[in-house]
Amino acid sequence: MFVNVHHKTPRALGGTDDRNNLVTLCAGCHDALHAAAYKLRNPKNTIAAVRDHLLLIFKENAKAIDNCFELAKLVRNAEIQIGESTGDIKREYQATTTLPYNAKKALTILCKELRMSQEHFIRELIIKELKKKFTHL
Repeated sequence: MFVNVHHKTPRALGGTDDRNNLVTLCAGCHDALHAAAYKLRNPKNTIAAVRDHLLLIFKENAKAIDNCFELAKLVRNAEIQIGESTGDIKREYQATTTLPYNAKKALTILCKELRMSQEHFIRELIIKELKKKFTHL
């Protein structure tokens, strides 16, 4: 089983690789966390709806639901900050889903090797390019 390392405060926002900023999650839990964070960004989704979504994933494990929800809130807040400084996160995600098949396959392999989500990898690329163009970021 693959284990993903999740940054509570993303590196893009100055988060470090310090042990206090890291959480290890299975790939499924990591995906669930980012899916919940994405749902939290949508004002049409209520907190109860996001919790119901997590209940479907984690069944009756209240501790897992609470932990995932708290981490999802941190991700959501970070994505809002990143979105304000680098553009819309939804467009970044859509960019990963509209790639040609071979590029999507290569991106999947690369992200598994780097142990990071595709969304995070794309976000890092965008931030890197923005920093090249606009050194004041």
